[in-house]
Amino acid sequence: MRSRKIAIATAGLMAVLVSGCGTSSAKSAMPTLHASRVKDYKTFAELKQDSTAVVKVTASGSVKDGLNKIPTTVTTVNVDSVLWGKVPAKSLAIQQLGRSNMKLDDTGALLVAGRQYLLFVQPFHLTRGDNTSLYQITGGQGVYQLDKKNSEYSFTGGGAPKLPKEFAAEEAVNRTR
Repeated sequence: MRSRKIAIATAGLMAVLVSGCGTSSAKSAMPTLHASRVKDYKTFAELKQDSTAVVKVTASGSVKDGLNKIPTTVTTVNVDSVLWGKVPAKSLAIQQLGRSNMKLDDTGALLVAGRQYLLFVQPFHLTRGDNTSLYQITGGQGVYQLDKKNSEYSFTGGGAPKLPKEFAAEEAVNRTR
């Protein structure tokens, strides 16, 4: 009798789960990626402390990737100049959470090909000491996009840091020393 009740309960649960997973003819909402952050940065000095380099870059292209079934995008950037620290090459592969077809709550905008950025970066490691050849934007907050007039950087990272929302392009070197 007990096994029959368990079987009925299991069948009922499966029916509920399957009905919730079906597709509908109505236009579906954009998928959303939710992430929690460990820290919101207050100063560029804090960002630098957690970074290995501060670089001016131009994004050249991106590919969809997956990290243990987590949707990610890897964007190749050409390093235009290194303002602080060291990078191993003139181009870097920057890994970010999410994809272009997703709503990205609290993660920051994906890098866009052809646009210029100021990035605080650090190597991405799956485990301590491994070499993935990927970099990440420090805390998801060390990213500023240069406007089309090349006159101002605007914050495009995630979260609610106390960092400047924008600053003049000619201030980049002094702000990152």
